Amino acid sequence: MGRDFSFDDCGRAFTCLPVEEPGAPAEALVCNLDSLLGTMTHRLCVGSPPGVWVCSTDMLLTVPSAPGESQPCRGCLVWASPKSSSGWSLSQGLVCDIIYKGTEAQIQQCAGPDGTVPLVCGVVFFSSDAAEQLLATHVIPPLDACTYMGLDSGAPPIQLSLFFDIVLCMAGGMTEEDFVKGGGDASVRSARSVLWTALHTFPLSMACIPDASYDYMTTSASDHIRSLTLLPGSASHLRFCKTAHSHVDQPCLLEDGSSVTNCLLEGAVRLAAGSVIQHCHLQGPLEIGPGCLLSGLTAGSSPALRGCPLRDIVLQGHHVRLHDLPCRVFTLTGRLDNWQVWTGVLRWCQAPREAGV
Repeated sequence: MGRDFSFDDCGRAFTCLPVEEPGAPAEALVCNLDSLLGTMTHRLCVGSPPGVWVCSTDMLLTVPSAPGESQPCRGCLVWASPKSSSGWSLSQGLVCDIIYKGTEAQIQQCAGPDGTVPLVCGVVFFSSDAAEQLLATHVIPPLDACTYMGLDSGAPPIQLSLFFDIVLCMAGGMTEEDFVKGGGDASVRSARSVLWTALHTFPLSMACIPDASYDYMTTSASDHIRSLTLLPGSASHLRFCKTAHSHVDQPCLLEDGSSVTNCLLEGAVRLAAGSVIQHCHLQGPLEIGPGCLLSGLTAGSSPALRGCPLRDIVLQGHHVRLHDLPCRVFTLTGRLDNWQVWTGVLRWCQAPREAGV
C-alpha cells in the first residue's frame, strides 16, 4: 500500500477524504482507496478486455465520466494525464521511453501542440498474455527474491520499480544493453535481464485522458492540506464537503475552504480557510488559523491549545504501543517544514504531562 505517510498513520491508501455518500449502502468514512476503487470500477475498467489492472495508491486521481471505450491491448497499456512535467516519449501511439526528471530538451520532445506532456498516473493494464508472462518470472532467480518464496529460501530481497524495471523493458526505444546496464547493482541487472527476455516483445501503448487530474501525495503539508480543502473537478464521482461525518456545534465558525472530517467540535471552534481537522474531539473556545492540519486530538488537548497562535502547523496525536505499554504521542511540525532536507540537528521537546499535548 505504498510507503509511510507523514500525515496519516494508515498511509496514503487509507487517508480519509472529506466526503459523504448519502446513497451508500452503509454510512462510513471514505478513504482514498475507496475513491480509487470507484474510479477504476466505474470509469477505467468499464468494457475492459481480459487482463490485470494495477493501480498505485500514492495518488489522488480524478477521471471524467466518459474517458472512452477500452481498446484492444496485446501487451501493456499505461494511462496518463496531461501535465507540464516529465512523462512519456511516443512514436506512432507506442511508448518509446519513460522519462524521469528529464532535461528541458527531453521534456520538449514529449510535448504536444498545447505544450503539455503525458504524465504517468500510476495505472497500468496488462493483457492476459503479458500478465501470464510476468507472473511466470516469479520463480526464476533472482526475481524470486521479490516474493516470499525467494525470501523463505534465503535469497536477499530485491526492490524493483513497476514503471522503470518492468514496464520500461517493453518501451520501443529501449535496447537490451541500455535497459540491463541501467539496473544499478548486479542483482537488479540480472533481474532486468530476465524481465527483458520475458516481456520486451510485448508492445507498450498509452491512453491519455485529456480531462483527468493526477495529484501525487507528497511529503509536503501544504500539498496535503490543499488536496483536502479544494473541491475536485466536476468530472469526479466524489463531492467534497466542509463537514463530513462530524458534529459541529457552531458550523457558522467554519470558513469556506476549510475541512472537518470525523470530528466532534463542541462550543466555539473557529476554523480558518485553508485548514483541516480530522479525527478530533475539541472543545471551544478555540481559534485555528490558516494553514493548519490537526488530527487525532482528544478533548483533553483543548485546554493546552487555547490562547496558542495556531497557524501554519501540523499537530497530530498517535496511538502507539511500546512493548506492553499503550500510550499517546504527539507530533508538532510546521506546514512549510521540508522532511527531505537533513540539517544535522535533531531537537526533541517534551511538554509537561499536565499540558495535555
